Amino acid sequence: MFRAVTQRPLAEREATIAEREATFAAASAAFRAGALPASYPSDGGDHGAYQRTRRECGARMNDGDHNDWIGEVVDRLASCAIGGYAADSPSATEPTALAAIALAGHGRTDDARRAARWLAEVQNDDGSLGVTEDQAEPRWPTSLAVLAWLAVGDASASAPNADDLDPTADDWQAHVARGAEWILHCESNAIPRSPLFGHDSMIVAWPWVVGTHAWVEPTALHVLALKATGHQYHSRTREGVRMLFDRQLPSGGWNYGNTVVMGQALRPHVQPTGLALLALADEVDAHRRVNRSLDYLLSAVTPATTTSSLAWALLGLAAYGALPPSATTLLETAWHRTNRTAPSTHKLALLALAADVATRAIATRAGSVSDGRHEPEASATDHSPVPTEN
Repeated sequence: MFRAVTQRPLAEREATIAEREATFAAASAAFRAGALPASYPSDGGDHGAYQRTRRECGARMNDGDHNDWIGEVVDRLASCAIGGYAADSPSATEPTALAAIALAGHGRTDDARRAARWLAEVQNDDGSLGVTEDQAEPRWPTSLAVLAWLAVGDASASAPNADDLDPTADDWQAHVARGAEWILHCESNAIPRSPLFGHDSMIVAWPWVVGTHAWVEPTALHVLALKATGHQYHSRTREGVRMLFDRQLPSGGWNYGNTVVMGQALRPHVQPTGLALLALADEVDAHRRVNRSLDYLLSAVTPATTTSSLAWALLGLAAYGALPPSATTLLETAWHRTNRTAPSTHKLALLALAADVATRAIATRAGSVSDGRHEPEASATDHSPVPTEN
């Protein structure tokens, strides 16, 4: 469902990646040997020599011999496709939706359908889904459920046993339509602009909780869901896109929702940056603002980055063809760290989802090199008018 946009990264960014690759093997070995503490703060801080070293951690080990862990992750995920944020926590909408998307991408269609059916069972009459079966509010996970039903529907249609499936058994499109309708009518509260805040608080997008201000992550997820359901030109989608660009930090990247507060520019964070980039992947980057955010993510992801932040960061980078060659190694490191305790459905799903996108991108890149094909450079500013769907 989170298919990468085949846009070739800028030459300068490719040169930066190539330069970093020279340090990956040694730094990764040091990390695995315990020479670098795991308490490194992954989301920013002083950019000294020590942190630059940690930032370069990873190794270029993307061949099949090193990807057995992915099969283990997928198998573990299939066994707990309906799950929560911890191994012993109640089943929740976000982890189960991510599991359905990831399992569909890995060809585990039956397991993906099982998760999608649970989502259908907990969908509210108004089309929304709460965070758990017993907690109807907040309802921001509706976007992920919509994406899950679309992914499972696509996977079911192309499954080897597709002809044997009862077409009336799972009406995913009905659930998608109801979910999308709720998203279109869910609005954040506009707040009069204030000199204390740098962003345009009058833009109506999506909140975490209905009746509150808009935030980056729920807006990005709802924009993704609306684009996937054919509403890319709807006025709500366009306003969501405008909000995401408005909330981008001047130096690149996104915070959770603000830009400047009382004259102080806030720091970017990895996860909201990855999500925002993913939602904007098919937008015209007229002012090259997204490039700064890609550069931020490339410098921010390390073996110490948390599983959720790492997965969303790599999904965002992959959407622009800017995935670092060390992507699967970074994910493998996160898997070994996660597997020290009982992994949750949430973390397993994100690892499987990011690994699917990363391995496909690597295979595509390898194919382009082996047969002499070259992807075109991203186009310059495009002033074509954008149609609007009311």
